[in-house]
Amino acid sequence: MKVIQRHPTEPASPDFVPVRMDEIEIGRPLPALSAEDPEKGTSFASSLCLVRLHGKPLGLVQVDLPPTGLPADTLAARIQTELAEEVAEHLRDDGLPRCELDADGIPGPTPPPCVAARAEPRSDAPTVSVVICTRNRPDSVRTTARSILGSSYPSERIEVIVVDNASEADAAVSLAETEFGGDVAVRVVREAEPGLSNARNKGLHEATGEIVVFADDDVEVDRDWLVTLVAPFAGRERVGATSGMTLPGALETPAQRWVEGFGGRTRRFDTRVYDLLEPPLDQPLFPFTVGDLGAGRNMAFRRELLSDLGGFDPALGPGTLAHDGDDIEALLRILLSGHQIVHDPAAIVWHAHPREYRELRQRVWGYGVGLTACLTKAIVTHPRLLLDLVRKLPRGVGFALSPRSAKNVGRQRDFPSSLVRLELRGMAYGPIAYARSRWHQRRRRRRSAGGAPRGGRTPRSSLRILIVSDEYRPYIGGAGRCIELFAQELSRLGHKVAIATAWHADAPAFEDDGQVQVHRIRDLPSRMRWISEDPRRHTPPPFPDPEAVWRLRRLIKDYQPDLIPAYGWLAHSAAAALVGKKIPLVIWGHEYGNVCAMRTMVRGSEICSGPGPAKCLACSTSGRGAAKGTVAAVSVLGARPLLRRKTTAIHSVSHYVASVLNRDLQISGVPSVVIPNFHVDESDSAIDEEILERLPNEPFILFVGAFRRLKGVDELIAAHQRLDDPPPLVMVGIKTPDTPESFPPGVTALTAVPHATVMAMWKRALFGVFPSKWPEPLATVVHEAMSNGRPVIGTTPGGHEDMIDDGETGFLVPGGDAEALAAAMARLVDDEALRDRLGREAERRASRFMREAVVPQLERFYYDTVAVSREA
Repeated sequence: MKVIQRHPTEPASPDFVPVRMDEIEIGRPLPALSAEDPEKGTSFASSLCLVRLHGKPLGLVQVDLPPTGLPADTLAARIQTELAEEVAEHLRDDGLPRCELDADGIPGPTPPPCVAARAEPRSDAPTVSVVICTRNRPDSVRTTARSILGSSYPSERIEVIVVDNASEADAAVSLAETEFGGDVAVRVVREAEPGLSNARNKGLHEATGEIVVFADDDVEVDRDWLVTLVAPFAGRERVGATSGMTLPGALETPAQRWVEGFGGRTRRFDTRVYDLLEPPLDQPLFPFTVGDLGAGRNMAFRRELLSDLGGFDPALGPGTLAHDGDDIEALLRILLSGHQIVHDPAAIVWHAHPREYRELRQRVWGYGVGLTACLTKAIVTHPRLLLDLVRKLPRGVGFALSPRSAKNVGRQRDFPSSLVRLELRGMAYGPIAYARSRWHQRRRRRRSAGGAPRGGRTPRSSLRILIVSDEYRPYIGGAGRCIELFAQELSRLGHKVAIATAWHADAPAFEDDGQVQVHRIRDLPSRMRWISEDPRRHTPPPFPDPEAVWRLRRLIKDYQPDLIPAYGWLAHSAAAALVGKKIPLVIWGHEYGNVCAMRTMVRGSEICSGPGPAKCLACSTSGRGAAKGTVAAVSVLGARPLLRRKTTAIHSVSHYVASVLNRDLQISGVPSVVIPNFHVDESDSAIDEEILERLPNEPFILFVGAFRRLKGVDELIAAHQRLDDPPPLVMVGIKTPDTPESFPPGVTALTAVPHATVMAMWKRALFGVFPSKWPEPLATVVHEAMSNGRPVIGTTPGGHEDMIDDGETGFLVPGGDAEALAAAMARLVDDEALRDRLGREAERRASRFMREAVVPQLERFYYDTVAVSREA
């Protein structure tokens, strides 16, 4: 039996008459409005007029159109009646006298003061990437792109990116380089994975501007749209996103008119700033009325902020089971991260509302589902919102159902009640839809990995790698930065890479930047913030934490990794999560946390010779206090049998680290390899010239690292003072609790220096000094200095021995020996020929620590580890 899908019959609309859209500039003579459109042959009974003065939108005025048309003086009188105060306020802000509007318009200077201000050169305007996502609409997207290219924004500061999202072959977008002309670059990129979130994330990844702006492929934008959207970001660091107003391109069918009724609320033309610290007094349901924040067809973000927060959720938006909500969820996430959202109605786009009732029903259902799907995700990732939602829920029910609420008061008398019920059903289904969509996305990711079921299969050309790490963005140290670089390179080579890292209160639980997924794993101590030494930076506990183990097991089940490299104390929870599983675990030795409760292998002023219950307990309690020290020492010693059982291989960053882990973990029969960290070329990155101007004029000695006593800063300063006529000493890094309160004359201490600026400093330095008193695992900054042709002084024992060839690329001195350090510094200060010879050799040997040399080693090691594990 053939089933015929029936669409609901469109309800009757006895009140409907076509409404024309007009823009009226009252700074010049007003036009008469005709009731006829000769091009379309349509007769109109009224006009919805967007009224502007000097280009600035003041409000909307709907006027009836007699069959003979509306004269200009009648139009002027109607506008004067409804918008007199708005006109007076604009004139007052312009310093112009108040006057009555008539058919000749508002008199004034040419150009008016506000227009002159907007027309000022914007050479310092932020760079902007405008992203238009499209699917099967090659002609419509061209119209949108042309309107954007007509923007008043400086053309040299714009790029336009058209993301073709899995269009059918005959509807794919293909733009010739000369199609639009002008100075603005327009390029097309492809995103094969369907879904608007995937398309937007592709555009975000491709964007290079400081600000990324999103527009739909069925809008035309106002000339000042881009200027208005971008303006709030200037000089206001807390502004994370902006949005504007959507107006209908036409109201020629009942469905198009009902779209306006569905939106419901009277449009406001005042700028709103949404901020959790200052909730709007006239919105008692804030922040749950997320539709007020903006819409995806008309929004802008700080690009780096949106990327850091994970971009758009692939489980939300058109093309998913959640239907919608990816845009408002991204805006809400900006708000919940502590940033402001500025909504300026003057940023106008004209939208092609659906003409057919069937399409309107689909939109209404999708909006309802997407709204509560978005709120569901917000509550899952920010549980503190649940109490606030429960408290506001009665008002929310009234807001949704009451005909007198701000949501419903604007609906027409003939607005279909079936649409109201449809939206409510969609809202009820939204949480279920989001759960189903998340599950569906996980299944797609697993399928995309390819390959046969586990058990005796041939390794795939790409691996699924889950890196477990104590630290990762946004709180990142040397180890975290190295892991980030490795993750990015493995992803670039085609592997699927995810990071499981420590939970932080002010970072999202999940991010996906298109290359690497980041899962922040909550543990029990994270719910006791008072125990943390640094309330902004949470360190996982040194024991297998029950909550972390549970969350890691869920992640492992969903992600199905081929192997798990693990760094730090979170490795203990990862090992427990792998009990009963055959996934290989690689201990990644960036330091000594898996064998030392202090993570430094330093006991008092001596290098530790190895663990022992009594001395580890004494050392840890001395350094961390009785309670924390006891827990750390007992946990690290107690986790060793679990690591011995579950560890498949050991990857150390230096030979010294490898010797310590092999000696103290005592895991027999597993491969143990040494693969160093690497650095990347950042010669094209921006440099902070203001910081460089603070450097001494003459060549200087350079130290880069934390200002910790363990890093040898005391010995460095003492050695510098022993030099005869010493050159200046520049110290770049971060302050710590044991940083000296002041630095002597001749020492310049700089903090918060961007990495690219540090690299530029090496070009002006005589040499580098790294006087650590602890056995450095492998300090990346050393081979960064070498790559700039600078000789280096390091210490023994530790990873410096893997990088510095004593007498060939620099000098090695015993850690903590200020006298020996001063002697090595004096040799390099006094002998320019020696500096040049050592520097040339240092630059040559630094190639061992470039990604081209290092990453293939890690990739081969991972392939071998997976292959051996499967054979076993």
